[in-house]
Amino acid sequence: MSTAEHGPMTPWLRSALELLENPIAQINPDTNTFTIPRPISPVFIDNDRSYWNPTIIGLPSGSPAEYLLVARILTNGAYQQNVLCLANWTEIDQGLSCITKPEIINVAPTATRQCGQKGSGTWKVLANVPGFHDGRLMWTNRGEIMIFVGTQSRYTCFSLSLLTLSSPSFPTVFSINPQSPISFPTLTELSRPGSYAPMEKNWLLFFTPDHGTYVQYELSPSKRTISKLIGNGYTTPNLTSPAETPCLCHPYPFDEGRSDGGALTGDKVDHAGLGGWHQATNSLRASLCAREDQECIARGDMEVFIAIIQRKRHNSYGILSRYERVVVLWEGKPPFRILAIGKAKFLFQGETWSHSGQSFKTNHSPGKPSSRQPSSNALPAEVGSAAKALSKRKPSVDLQKPPFLFALSISYDHYRRYRVNGKYQSEPKDMYTGYLDDYLVVSLGIGDGGTGLVRLTVKDLISGLAVCPGFTSHGV
Repeated sequence: MSTAEHGPMTPWLRSALELLENPIAQINPDTNTFTIPRPISPVFIDNDRSYWNPTIIGLPSGSPAEYLLVARILTNGAYQQNVLCLANWTEIDQGLSCITKPEIINVAPTATRQCGQKGSGTWKVLANVPGFHDGRLMWTNRGEIMIFVGTQSRYTCFSLSLLTLSSPSFPTVFSINPQSPISFPTLTELSRPGSYAPMEKNWLLFFTPDHGTYVQYELSPSKRTISKLIGNGYTTPNLTSPAETPCLCHPYPFDEGRSDGGALTGDKVDHAGLGGWHQATNSLRASLCAREDQECIARGDMEVFIAIIQRKRHNSYGILSRYERVVVLWEGKPPFRILAIGKAKFLFQGETWSHSGQSFKTNHSPGKPSSRQPSSNALPAEVGSAAKALSKRKPSVDLQKPPFLFALSISYDHYRRYRVNGKYQSEPKDMYTGYLDDYLVVSLGIGDGGTGLVRLTVKDLISGLAVCPGFTSHGV
């Protein structure tokens, strides 16, 4: 596609992206990574079970807690089970702790007729595993709390469905916003244009100001499919142009243009698999302005969508050694063309990579004074007592020696509040959109049996961008 076909962006947006081209820290030339100076913190759920795949959202002012958390119980694989809880930051642990007893959340069982037709015994076995997997908790721009889950599919073997959690069916979540719209009162499977893989996963949702919902199904050097939800889980045909110039193209900017994909010494180099990126987190809408910069905000066309993508790396023995992650920015309007992508892969404070795996340190230090402000939420006496008791727990795994680390969700932090008459206030409908200086929470899976998080600003996450080729800086 020519530059003219790709289309212009406003000069203000182009300038904002160019100001974000320098990463927050120096790039390591050996690994083509940079470190965001924000620590990894533990998440405490309970001492009875081990958990993984946490997904976390910050809650607005007036909520019964600071965060809502959903995590998957580590089972023997014969079934899948997830819990939810309200959570607060605890000073004694410098981490997140459930302040309510974890509740088992189930979804209605779904049937599939496709798994046995794929010629693989693995798919046939999975057809009979109850429960959902890979839940992604998220706010919409209407103040609705949804969860995106993987279940057995009527179209293929496994696919994705949406469910509104802020409904009377889930009283703990409903208490956060009793006025929430309820778009998906029951589990609703989404369709997709084109052909299905046996297991569909890692789809990405965009929520637009006109209350539209769009789904991006995959992101690769050769393909990007996106459609709009039109009701009852059905979607439009693909909205992307066949002539769209790909931005995620090999050799990637974050691999320094190397044909081996920026492999480290001792990595297994799978040239065919270098395009194997998946959409790791949900999306958020962000203005490329500071919250108090009214002049910038008034220019308009400064809002984008952000998310994290990641790929797996294996060592010379074929064993998974690490996940590599970069940030992606999309236009704030359909068809959500990619504007920019990270020019280097990013790590968190204390994290290191080698061909043998990932390693990192956390800020977990019992008794260490917290740098965070205490919660202004008034909690019931029994919840406060539970928080004190739960703050003495240990993480479900040894966070000092994890096998690998992967991103799962992003959310605006509960600190992201408007100051009104000297007090912080925010509304549920505001929790999907923020500004450069707002704080985020990134939830992390630690191996196949651990949970963690990082708190950082939007600017921390999206600094170090490579603007996609083909965009001009001419006004619209």
